[in-house]
Amino acid sequence: MLWAMSALDVTRRAERLERRYRVPSEVYHHDLTKRFDGIGAWGPLRYRVRTNSLGFRDASRRIVPLRSEQARVLLIGDSFTEGVGLEYERTYAGIIARRLAKEGVEVLNASAASYSPAIYYSKVRYLLESIGLQFAEVVVFIDVSDIEDEAKTYVLHPDGRVTMKTQQPRDSLQVPGASASSLGKLKKFLKRHSILVRSVDLMKDWLQGENQLQDEDRLLIDNPRSLWTVRGSLFEAYGRTGLEYAGRHMNLLATLLHQYDIPLTVAVYPWPDQVMYDSAGSIQMAYWREWAAHAGAQFIDLFRPFFRSSDREATIRAYYLRGDLHFNARGSMVMASTFLGTYRRRTEGGPR
Repeated sequence: MLWAMSALDVTRRAERLERRYRVPSEVYHHDLTKRFDGIGAWGPLRYRVRTNSLGFRDASRRIVPLRSEQARVLLIGDSFTEGVGLEYERTYAGIIARRLAKEGVEVLNASAASYSPAIYYSKVRYLLESIGLQFAEVVVFIDVSDIEDEAKTYVLHPDGRVTMKTQQPRDSLQVPGASASSLGKLKKFLKRHSILVRSVDLMKDWLQGENQLQDEDRLLIDNPRSLWTVRGSLFEAYGRTGLEYAGRHMNLLATLLHQYDIPLTVAVYPWPDQVMYDSAGSIQMAYWREWAAHAGAQFIDLFRPFFRSSDREATIRAYYLRGDLHFNARGSMVMASTFLGTYRRRTEGGPR
């Protein structure tokens, strides 16, 4: 039985599953493999993962033409918008896609775990300029952890490539295949950034005891990756620098999209730590609201629905995966409903 295995065994098995569909990118560091249909892993959870011909998580392994007569909206974000732990139809990206399809709008989800603004810019640029993908609008779901990734993890090079700060870029670009060197980089990436490897401590809590789940209902709070919004020491340690880099890279994205006459929307949402310790007017909210105003982007506040109750622990238990920091199906529904209730679609002009 799964619960009888050690945390390390579960981690190794889950990582093997993850390696089947997480691949390196020579341009924007990492990606999902194309036209995959298999089982994804998130801690002890198993769920179906399907990707389309672009390597985007989707409801099926469909072929996506580069050009379309339909209006298209491109979503991009990190593990929250990828929808780890849930079937795609129950993620907020999947719900948004299903709803907008009724209005004749196709939604493409270019998200993957551990993305941040450097990668948002690099990947969107690659999609537009290297493969010629057509879309009429971009929606960026900016995550709280993006700030640490911007400060500590990624570097955007002048040619548009993203590498880890300890990793030197190649002199030549080799996109079609993954070389031995690339696979080595992926291995290092997974060891440091795998959404499964990084959850080893959590899985130990999940799997302690004899053949039974222990403390599965605990709140996953007090995470240094998200506490920069409420702890001054962490803001000074990486939050200030991370926001500076994130803003700079989002400026590049806004400029790029302006050149193609593609509108930009920015949406911001809380982690459990923000729900527990922060406010609906978090520095994360304030910064990106102001940034969007200056950039001429639409801004969507996804903090507010999670602050309606005074019982913060109950809110976390209601809307996040048990013992985890990602949204459950109910939280995803709140995210999608709030987004759709606020979002002003600006694709009426048709394909661009």
